[in-house]
Amino acid sequence: MFAVTVPADFGRDGRVTWTLEANGEKYSIPGGLLAAYETDNLHARGTDRYPPVVVVEDGVESRGPNGARVGPVSARVGQPFALEASAWDQQDRPVTLRWYKYRGPGEVTFEKAELPIGEGATRAATTATFSVPGDYVLYVRANHSDAGVAASGLEQCCWTNAYLSVRVAR
Repeated sequence: MFAVTVPADFGRDGRVTWTLEANGEKYSIPGGLLAAYETDNLHARGTDRYPPVVVVEDGVESRGPNGARVGPVSARVGQPFALEASAWDQQDRPVTLRWYKYRGPGEVTFEKAELPIGEGATRAATTATFSVPGDYVLYVRANHSDAGVAASGLEQCCWTNAYLSVRVAR
């Protein structure tokens, strides 16, 4: 995940080129403010869906892919660290949470990375275990649970990220 900040006067004719180079190979991808690239990540008009709401560690409500940032919190190497998040859909559709390592020096093992939130519930818990000390960022993604959303390519709208900074000590 990344973002590109452009000047206020960038305009529809402006272009940005992302260039990646690895192992002697160079790849460039052009982009710009083209109508074909526009998405509304807070409302899928075609299906009238909105992203779920997520709250991590009793932080602020987050909606959409930009997500709220919470932390830092403290954990210890090799000891399961409790993760808890709340998520709900304002249209009462089922939601699934998925935890990921976003940044950090070592491996992160989740007790259960995918957590469907059952009917009538809003909270889900798991643990993360860190392999080495350092500063990590975990992120949790809340999606609508029904397979039709992902299968139809509607993921451009309807998910929410939240980020948790974790400082891991020995």
